[in-house]
Amino acid sequence: MSAVTRTDQNRTTVERGFQPAENGPVLWAALCEDCGAACLVVSGGGIIQSASRLAVELLAGGPGDYAGRPITELLGDSVASERAAMIEEVAASGRASSIDGMVRGRMVRMTVRPLAARAPGGMVLIVARPISEDESRRPGSPTRRAHTDDMGQLETLTTRELDILRHIGRGLSTPAIAEKLGRSVKTVEWHRVSLGEKLGVSNRVELARIAISCGLVGSGDVPAAPVGAG
Repeated sequence: MSAVTRTDQNRTTVERGFQPAENGPVLWAALCEDCGAACLVVSGGGIIQSASRLAVELLAGGPGDYAGRPITELLGDSVASERAAMIEEVAASGRASSIDGMVRGRMVRMTVRPLAARAPGGMVLIVARPISEDESRRPGSPTRRAHTDDMGQLETLTTRELDILRHIGRGLSTPAIAEKLGRSVKTVEWHRVSLGEKLGVSNRVELARIAISCGLVGSGDVPAAPVGAG
C-alpha cells in the first residue's frame, strides 16, 4: 500500500512518516544551528521559552540568557509592547504575521507563527532577520510596518541627517547628495561632519558601514569601489 501524502501550499509530507511534535528537538537544532536562524519560542503571554544565540545577539545586541523572562526584556521598552501585542494576536488567531521595524538601531523583520492551532499557552515561533528599509518598503510586501522604532545609536540624528546617511550608504558623493536634496555642498558637508561627531566615526567609509549595518540601505546599493571623499 502506497504512503498517503498531505499537501499544502509550502510542503508535501508522508502522513505518518514525519511528526513535527515528535521531531521538534531536531527541527529546532537544524533551524538554529544548521540554518543559522535567529529564533525564539515564546508563550502567548510573552514569556520566552527558548532563544537561539543569534536571536539574542540580533535583538539584544549582546549575549545573555533570556529563557523564562518576558520578551519585553529582550526587545527593550520602546518597541516591546507592540511586538508583544502581535505575539498575543498570532497566538489567539492561529495566523502567522510579520512586522518590520527598528530594534536597538537595526531594521529587523520578525515573523511570528503559531506552533499549533491549540498549543498550550499559545506558543509561537518567532524568526527574526535583519533587513533594509528598501526591502520593507517593497510593493506587495506581506509585512506590516511597526508604529514604534528603537533607533539605537541613530536616535540623536535629525531627519535630514538620516537622509544624508542613507545617501552616503548608497555611495553618493557630497556634490551628488547636495544635488539630490537641493542643498549646497557646504550644507551637506556640515551635516556629514555632524554625523561623524554624533556616531563617533571619522570618515565616509565608516558612515556607510553604519548605514548598511543599521538597515538604512541594502548592501546591494553600495558600489563595488568606494567613492572619493568629495
